[in-house]
Amino acid sequence: MAIKEFRDENRWLSNFTPVKITLGGIQYPSVEHAYMSAKGDDMGWKSKCADKQITAGQIKRECKDIMLVDDWREIKVHIMRHCLTEKFYQSPFKEKLLATKIQHIEEGNTWGDVFWGVNLTTGEGKNMLGKLIMEIRSDLFHDMIYLLRQLDSQKPLNELIGLTEEECEIFMKNERRK
Repeated sequence: MAIKEFRDENRWLSNFTPVKITLGGIQYPSVEHAYMSAKGDDMGWKSKCADKQITAGQIKRECKDIMLVDDWREIKVHIMRHCLTEKFYQSPFKEKLLATKIQHIEEGNTWGDVFWGVNLTTGEGKNMLGKLIMEIRSDLFHDMIYLLRQLDSQKPLNELIGLTEEECEIFMKNERRK
């Protein structure tokens, strides 16, 4: 079963979900706040983005008026990966992400974002956000495999990481494709 949208029981995947993210030595109240702060160099903008009283939605709307840093197109995926990694290496997000096991994760949306997500109307989109989250989940599984192998190398891999044999086969097949 795939995760198609970051709503309802999957709302925790959203970049708007409250979580402490540090970027450039400044702490932000969500991934969205941190990511949007990186779009500009102005310290006033960064301070505004760090304000817990301003919602992620407000920051996203106001971001349209700022002057982008020169290399934004080249760094935006790196910035997002950094913010997402920080989020998903924290509890309870780490445990929730691992609990998705091998589910395909898609940031389905109705606002037409075909870079970070998939347009639910047309089915088109690169789904970069979903792909980054699945990469981080893979990293978490690899970290867990390494640590658990140190403790008990006798158990089968699927038992160590809490997957069925079939899920483990799919996980390993996907890892070989990378």
